[in-house]
Amino acid sequence: MQSSQSESIKKDGLYIHFEETYNNRKAGILNKIYGQLEAFNKFGYSFDIVSFTNKYTLCLNGKVVLKLPSRLLLFRYLIFSKIYSVIKKKKYSIIYIRYVGSDKPFLHFLKKLHQRKCITWIEFPTFPYEGELKPKNYLEKLVVKNDLKYREYLHKYINKAISFTYDGTILNIPTIKLENGVSFNQIPLIKKNAISDYLVLIGVANISVWHGYDRIIMGLKEYYNTNRTFKVYFKVVGEGGALSKLKELTETYNLSGYVDFYGSKKGDPLNKIFSEAHIAIGSLGMHRIGLEKGSILKLGEYLARGFATIIGYEDFSIKEPESFIMQVPPDETAVNIDDVVAFYRNQSLSQEAIRAFAQRRFSWEDKIKKILPPG
Repeated sequence: MQSSQSESIKKDGLYIHFEETYNNRKAGILNKIYGQLEAFNKFGYSFDIVSFTNKYTLCLNGKVVLKLPSRLLLFRYLIFSKIYSVIKKKKYSIIYIRYVGSDKPFLHFLKKLHQRKCITWIEFPTFPYEGELKPKNYLEKLVVKNDLKYREYLHKYINKAISFTYDGTILNIPTIKLENGVSFNQIPLIKKNAISDYLVLIGVANISVWHGYDRIIMGLKEYYNTNRTFKVYFKVVGEGGALSKLKELTETYNLSGYVDFYGSKKGDPLNKIFSEAHIAIGSLGMHRIGLEKGSILKLGEYLARGFATIIGYEDFSIKEPESFIMQVPPDETAVNIDDVVAFYRNQSLSQEAIRAFAQRRFSWEDKIKKILPPG
C-alpha cells in the first residue's frame, strides 16, 4: 500500500468509467456519476472524465483520444496505455475508477499509477458481484476467469475501495462503505394524482432479475383472483434483460389490463408517467444476487420525487423504520397487494416532506466527504 495521504494533496483528479454514456438504459448510473463529480467540485476538487462516448471511442471530457476497431480483450492494453499517457501528461494526483474488471492490462496500469504515487480509489458498484456474472460464451467466461484471478492483486496498488452494498473489507483493500447519493437538481418533485378508487405503482429501472418486479406481477395475480372493485395498476418503465419474462408473466396471468410497459423514458415523458402514479417500487430481488443489505440508488431517486417506496432489502441510508418506506421480505413470495394498498392509505407525510427527508439522507456532499483526505 501507499503511504498516508498528505494534507497538501493537489485537488485535481481523473474519473474513469466505461459505462455506456450513449445508452439511455444507463441514465441512472450516469446521473450518479455526475452527482459525485458535482460533490467533488464543491469540496474544491476538479475531475476530468475518461469514458466511452460510443462502443469504440474513448474520450477525455468528450474529446476523442482513442478509436478502437473492437473492444476485444487484446485492446485492453491499448485502452489503459492511452489512459496512462493522459494521466502522465496531466499529472493528476487522484484517480477514481468505477470498477471495470481485472486482468493483466488493468493490473499493469495500476502498478504504473502506484509508481507515480497517485492516490487511487476504486468504486465497486456491487460487491460481492459474482451473482451478477452470467457468462454466455467462451469469451465472456474468459473475462470472468481473468477478473477472479487478477483482482486478488488489487490491494497492492489501491488506496481505498468504495462500496455501496458491502459492509466489510473488499479484497484486502481498506474499504469505505458509502450510501448512494442523489443529485437533486436533476430530479424534480412531481405532483402525483390523489388516490381515489384506484392505485398506480411505478417501477423505473434497467430491468434485471434483482429488481424483482415479477413479485409485484405475481401479487397482482393473487389480488385479482377474487373480484376487486379497488383497482391496482403497475407501470413498468425501462428496458433490460428481465423485461421479456415480465411481459410473459403479464400475458400468462391475463394482467395486460393492469400492467403497462413503457420502455426507456427520461425527462418530461418520464415525469408525466410519475405524475400518474402513487407508489414507487424499488429493488425486490437483491437476494437473488446474494445481497440483503445495500445502498441502492433508486430508493433515493424515488424519495427525491416525493414517492413512498417499497423495497425488499435493508438500505444502509435508512437508520430506522419510516412510514413512507415499506420493506417486504427478501424472498420469492408474491408481494401482498392488500398490504400495499393499506400502506398507501396510511401515508400522512406530504411529498415535500419526503423529499426533505431525502435531501437530509441522500446528499452527495455528505457521502463524498467521507472519502476525502484531510486538508
